Amino acid sequence: GTTQTGTDRNQQYHLTGNLTMDITIPGLPGFDIRGLLSYNKEFEEIKQWKIPWTLYSLDKQSYINNGQKDPEKFLTAAQKGPTDPQLTQIYFQQEKVLGNIVANYKRSFGDHNVSFMAGTEMQKFNDNTFNAFRRHFISTAISELFAGGKEDWNNNGSAERGARLSYFDRLDYNYKGKYLFQFVSRIDGSYLFPPDHRYGFFPAFSAGWRISEEPFFKDKFSGVNDLKLRASWGKTGNDISDPNALVESQQYLNGFEFGSGYVLGIDQVVQGLVPTVTANPYITWERAKQFDIGIDGTLLHNALDFTIDYWNQLRSGILIVPTGSFPKSTGLDLPRENIGIVKSWGYDGNLSWHKSTSKNFSYHISLNGGYSTSKVVFADEIPNVPDYQIATGKKISTGLYYKVTGVYQDQKEVDASVHWLGARPGDLIFEDVNNDGKIDANDRIRPNKNSTPNWTGGLTLGAEWKNISFSIFFQGSAGAVQYVATESGDIGNYFEDYAKNRWIPDPSDTKGLTPAPAGLPYSGPRTFDRGDTYWSPQGSNDNTYFLRNTDYIRLKTLELGYNLPNKMLSHLGGINNFRLYVNGYNLITWDKFKLMDPEASNAAGDYYPQTRIFNIGLNVTF
Repeated sequence: GTTQTGTDRNQQYHLTGNLTMDITIPGLPGFDIRGLLSYNKEFEEIKQWKIPWTLYSLDKQSYINNGQKDPEKFLTAAQKGPTDPQLTQIYFQQEKVLGNIVANYKRSFGDHNVSFMAGTEMQKFNDNTFNAFRRHFISTAISELFAGGKEDWNNNGSAERGARLSYFDRLDYNYKGKYLFQFVSRIDGSYLFPPDHRYGFFPAFSAGWRISEEPFFKDKFSGVNDLKLRASWGKTGNDISDPNALVESQQYLNGFEFGSGYVLGIDQVVQGLVPTVTANPYITWERAKQFDIGIDGTLLHNALDFTIDYWNQLRSGILIVPTGSFPKSTGLDLPRENIGIVKSWGYDGNLSWHKSTSKNFSYHISLNGGYSTSKVVFADEIPNVPDYQIATGKKISTGLYYKVTGVYQDQKEVDASVHWLGARPGDLIFEDVNNDGKIDANDRIRPNKNSTPNWTGGLTLGAEWKNISFSIFFQGSAGAVQYVATESGDIGNYFEDYAKNRWIPDPSDTKGLTPAPAGLPYSGPRTFDRGDTYWSPQGSNDNTYFLRNTDYIRLKTLELGYNLPNKMLSHLGGINNFRLYVNGYNLITWDKFKLMDPEASNAAGDYYPQTRIFNIGLNVTF
């Protein structure tokens, strides 16, 4: 590439190392100690040098009229890039250390089988960043910081560090492989919490009963090859309140930041500290209680397998910012508190059948599926909110949207309705939900749907006939929605659906307010440019028109293969297996979404889409 516009160099260096140990003690069978020490060091240097450059455009028609001679006469220069040379340099380094040591013991005493594990693990990290910016270089010959001007410059830097420490154990016991029991516990400590609330204890229990091994069961149910009942209960902890933050702030400490400063005396700027977050000295772990009960079975001479589970989870102590307990008039920027409560539950299972009908033919069918949902139990919401807007009792991560009931077809319809100020034909109709004669934020509703589907499932079909094999896999989900907010307009294109269904003005009306009668009634709004209307998706008024159903069924994979017969392989010398195959991925999707991939949780559509892939290949084993 050219360097006439500048350069952008990014150099990264990584140093990694692992040290392991494995200790066994003679005379103590079943006992061992294992350890791991892992070290990772990362350096990154970024240097961005941007300089002004000139773009020339050719007046092609004038150039042709001139007999395609003297092209430089028909070039128009335009200044591009920054107005003056600019340099940004960034230096980053990070160090991570992970160490653990685990002791294991496993023995059998007759029909009693016991295993025990105990260990500890520590994690440490620290990183720092330095960056500097200069501009107003007198020349582009030297791209170093010292050559920059003394105005509009900036230096900055930051550092972060943290550590976690865990102790854990596991005890397993079973009698004749019939009665199964397991106990697991963890004690986790996090740097994000104050010393008195730093550690959390998280136990779990599970038990299983292989009822098919009982004599009374075997005698009565000969068609059942294996049947196990099981149940589990446990606690888990979470110290990450913001999954998008690489390193979170220690909220048990008061937060401060430098302000713009004050002028004291004559042109003397004194920098001051500004409080940011009020400390919460009681912040601690979010906890989740989880329960599961299930049954596993194999029937009919191992031809039929099934698994069924019911589960529920109660998350408490979720770190959220209290919005209802403290009015904004306090002037406090409050920290997160362990006050949020969310309940989740669901069912899932799978059923598979595999059968050989003859020496040359066999087939298998597998079906899996599940249902899950959630409910906000407590979120400390602002009081006096209408029932149709509260999050409590709804799923997690729901949003507020204006309810769209249609498209204004003409000015008469606009004038006859309660409408948004400035509404015109072709705009979306927002419903006056509370019937107060105006459209405002109180008319937003909270649909009980989010981007997580209630139902998920898959179906696999396969067959083998002699040396030919065939398999096909379908997957799908239902119950989710996705808000669509693409950059359609001056910097992005439009969906075909938007173009085909858009409200179109009559060409004879220069104001564009009269609809073209051929398209009435229009099902979609008029053309928009990103956020230039009160209802467009890039604006601030999210609405149900752009909240789309993402239910889908997808033909995920399809494969046909052929294995060369053993008789042919015997003549190929040393080849144990030779298989030819053709397959495809993401072949067909049936969905209501139609706009983009229904699996993509991205409102703007700026993601790398799943690709449709076709393969032809062979596998050879020697």
